[in-house]
Amino acid sequence: YVFFAEEGGNTAYTLYLSENYFSKNDIIALARSVHFNEGAFELNRNIPMSEPNPSSLTGLAEAHQKVSFSIFIPTMVPAWLVTEHLSIDEGPPTLVKVDYLTKD
Repeated sequence: YVFFAEEGGNTAYTLYLSENYFSKNDIIALARSVHFNEGAFELNRNIPMSEPNPSSLTGLAEAHQKVSFSIFIPTMVPAWLVTEHLSIDEGPPTLVKVDYLTKD
């Protein structure tokens, strides 16, 4: 895992990387190469949020049976996004992708 955050802040970015494909030196180089735009850690509390219903996501139950790793689905997303569908790319590496669309 790679975490990016500001000390004392309440916003963070997390990257999940497979140790099968990235060495410790690769991850350190990646972390050192990241540059954030001004305001990247400012949470805009004026954005309306909604709680998607993961059980309504087509293919989630099937994906849990097909992959050997945990699948994390966001619990809060901007209110104007809706889940479209979930897909599995059996790779290698195996990837689980959730697509979101705007409501309009």
